[in-house]
Amino acid sequence: MIAFFSPSSASGHVDNHKKRHFTAHKRYKNHVRRKKQTTLSLALPPGVVATVKDTNQADSLPIGEWDGLDETLKNKMTSASPYWAAVTLNQAQLEYGCSQHWFYTIDAASTCGLPAGEGILTLAWDKSRLPSPPNWQDFWDVARQPGRRGLYLGARTTLEIALLADGVSPDNVYNVLATPAGVDRAFHKLDLLKPYIIWWRTPSEAQQIISQSSALMTSAPLNIILANNKKSVHPSTFVEEKNNRFVAKLYWAIPKNVNQDDEKKIEAVVKSLSIDNGNVENSQGISVDENFWKNNTALQERFLNWFDGTEKK
Repeated sequence: MIAFFSPSSASGHVDNHKKRHFTAHKRYKNHVRRKKQTTLSLALPPGVVATVKDTNQADSLPIGEWDGLDETLKNKMTSASPYWAAVTLNQAQLEYGCSQHWFYTIDAASTCGLPAGEGILTLAWDKSRLPSPPNWQDFWDVARQPGRRGLYLGARTTLEIALLADGVSPDNVYNVLATPAGVDRAFHKLDLLKPYIIWWRTPSEAQQIISQSSALMTSAPLNIILANNKKSVHPSTFVEEKNNRFVAKLYWAIPKNVNQDDEKKIEAVVKSLSIDNGNVENSQGISVDENFWKNNTALQERFLNWFDGTEKK
């Protein structure tokens, strides 16, 4: 049985359209119907919404979250009507979107993106139930440390984590994952842990896993962990294991389906924003290889097929 986190608050918005093959994040049993949006928002990927600092509050725009999936990005960028005023994405997504002419150029330059900071995924563990900080190999050791594990429902970083758990050194992860044998190795490792995994799709779901202690350990956006630890009432018992981070550069882009008259105003707004990772020291960790994921997009489809049991052996 596969478990994924499903907040009770979503139960009133279940989509009645039944299809066998959903695309990307729609491959779940409870699809939340999106409410009609009247104001364009700034869209950020998992884990950074709560950490955005705005130095120009007067011209700020609503800040929301998107799932970070390529299929979602394509749907929103190719829509006749604008959905986002600006979107924060990773380097591979920015480069692809630029090649498809989805975004405005910035400052009349050749680039169509602005640096937005870093997104950090890390290993969170419950210090009230574990005597010492775990690593990814401990994450898989359910015999010695029984309990559920939380993982992001996507290929990116999840396959890397599986290889680290299987003993691959951090500096060799992408070399191994670039081979068919390495990919099979990662999926085999996931097979072993699958019965114990609670899958999270959004930062709010990762936050629920942590706040409700639904798992003994989980991957999670660093900012979620920091925010939970700062609560004055019932602070979280989950802390970060600092030697198990994944760091990805993030960029702002302004969709071309936004009215051209509004583009400069939106550009000024995003230039006033910064993502705060709690003054973490040097963002140490494994840098997500954007070129690898740009050239291996098929791994996401294989991951989704593996997740729902339709992968061809």
